[in-house]
Amino acid sequence: MKKIKFLSTFMMVCLLISGFLCNAYALEQQSFEIYARENNITNIPEDELIKLRKFGVVEEEILSLSQQIEIYNPTKIQVENYIQSLLDDKDGLSVSQKPIDYKKTESGDSITLYGIIPYYDLVQKWNTSSNLRAVSTLSDVTNSSDQTGVYYSVRSTAGHNQMTSYATLPSLSSVDSNDRPYQMFTFRTSNNKDAYGDIGLVYFPGTGWKGFYNVVEDGDRYENYSINFYGGSNLYMHVQFHDASEKNYSVDTVILTIKDASTWSNAAKEIKYEFVTDCVDSTFSTTKIAKEVTLAQHNDGTLDINSGTIMSNAQYSQTYLYTPSTYYQFNSSYCSEAYRQGPTDSAYEKVHPTYIPWTIDEVDISFN
Repeated sequence: MKKIKFLSTFMMVCLLISGFLCNAYALEQQSFEIYARENNITNIPEDELIKLRKFGVVEEEILSLSQQIEIYNPTKIQVENYIQSLLDDKDGLSVSQKPIDYKKTESGDSITLYGIIPYYDLVQKWNTSSNLRAVSTLSDVTNSSDQTGVYYSVRSTAGHNQMTSYATLPSLSSVDSNDRPYQMFTFRTSNNKDAYGDIGLVYFPGTGWKGFYNVVEDGDRYENYSINFYGGSNLYMHVQFHDASEKNYSVDTVILTIKDASTWSNAAKEIKYEFVTDCVDSTFSTTKIAKEVTLAQHNDGTLDINSGTIMSNAQYSQTYLYTPSTYYQFNSSYCSEAYRQGPTDSAYEKVHPTYIPWTIDEVDISFN
């Protein structure tokens, strides 16, 4: 009798649990349908979208993925790899991503495990920037006070929170021990405080490419040049800003993901910087993003443009800009400035770009 009563009770509990799970699943399905309809998401599989939301991927990242699918028409495998990378990167800021307090040389250069990084005045670089629109031609800029290198830069107009682009790392030869090739995004953003930054990949002779960021906020510098890059030269790069008001973001944040161009699987550890000040406004109305190719140099105060280092065929292609509500190709309508710079005319003439404004860029830099 007791056994029958126990079995009856057990079956009742099972039925209750089953009903609860069915109701929970129905609510989850309803939540999915409402979410997908409200955000016009039709290109992420239902089970994948539910998984993303379940594991705490924020809506801004899900919407961004949907937009990237519309733009680039990736394969099913590429989408699955992208989604897996979103889930893998949900563990919060790791020790390896946090700023490192590097020792400095007398001139302010950072002494890293892999070599010396020349100090660069990011504030001065951006405070001389233009507020023009519809820039379709490249300018030449001479800045004799900056002996740290030469570079090619294309900057967006303000109001953007993301940039995506396929990229090809340059072929390198005869890299001098003091020279530092870069392929990166740069940015300026402002709210109650201002922030300026570089985020991307830097090459150390004898070590190879490393992920990095170099950010100045309210006069203080935050750096990390030790983020793992797994390899490959054909890449897909995506930088995205998050305001502290977004779910799961307690502080303003910028994240760069670097993926293999063919598979969309991670080619580097997520490069993530959490701002220490309130410098990103919720509409991103002041945020500008640039794509850049640089050859920097640790020197005694005078740039050596005959060191022998050669960077060949660094590329960006299919570059897109995003606002919180839409996206478009990075063309002249959304460009505030495009230029090559060096301390002298002969220095910036070492930068040889070809471009289609501004969806495609191919850059050679030769110090020989």
